[in-house]
Amino acid sequence: MIALVSDYGISVQEMPDLPVHSHHVYVSPIEVAFNGIENAVYLGLLWLKPKTILGSMGIVRVIDVGVDVDKGLKGKTFTVSPFSPSSGGIGTDSHGIASEAASIPLDALFPYYEDLGDLNVLLPYLSIALQVEEMYEGKRLLVIGSGPLGSLIAELCESCDEVGLMGASKPYLPSGRVRMVSKMEPDAWDAVFIATLEAWALEASKEFKAVAFPRLTLRWPPLVPPKAIEIASKPRDDLLQAMKSLDRKFLTQFVVRSDTFEGAIPASDGKLVVVDVRRALRGVGDKGSLKRLS
Repeated sequence: MIALVSDYGISVQEMPDLPVHSHHVYVSPIEVAFNGIENAVYLGLLWLKPKTILGSMGIVRVIDVGVDVDKGLKGKTFTVSPFSPSSGGIGTDSHGIASEAASIPLDALFPYYEDLGDLNVLLPYLSIALQVEEMYEGKRLLVIGSGPLGSLIAELCESCDEVGLMGASKPYLPSGRVRMVSKMEPDAWDAVFIATLEAWALEASKEFKAVAFPRLTLRWPPLVPPKAIEIASKPRDDLLQAMKSLDRKFLTQFVVRSDTFEGAIPASDGKLVVVDVRRALRGVGDKGSLKRLS
């Protein structure tokens, strides 16, 4: 099968079909959403084992199931989370979904809601944001990273006493509760959430009383800050309700489309770039003619 892989750079290559292990599903990827993880690989900031298939988030349809998996899942569509409790990061610690077919751990699957369309790819980030909101009720929270994850956290933290957002981009934030900040000032905040893979943010977090970060892969951060809390995405019953409560203009600013892998990596600043997997792979040709992206 043809896949987009990390192999001392990023390229499209012919890969062997993957086995369907116990507690896994064999899927046909429909869309892959590229984010900061693929950007970090592209820029050489995140090293992966050679021949790792990329694609940590997206939409898939189940075509077969492994041992101990409900056969009723066949034919159903799901959203893929970037992190699996059993296998680590999808597209980083284990193979991802930027391929003609993929084998994905069952615990990386989130629901897919037809009426949300491309916005389904935000569900794993929304899950993290809701957990952060519960954890820091009544606290002053600084979020570093103004992309989709950081902005969702900032906008959803209604129970926080104060929320600050620091980042290169300035997203549309309709609630009016969030303050864009340009200076760290650790003493002004009870906690900081690191929503960027940039190394300077982790270093700066050492000055804060409390630190949290998203668990997206076992390969980052290379050193966990002392007393840091990691938060991984997990399915929740209130995800659809929370998504519908948010301003649609706010949500759609973070999701854009591209017809090709080349147009999606590196991803646009502060965006998830959604690619139709079949269309992007169509007509690639044999291994000798495949184009390298980095």
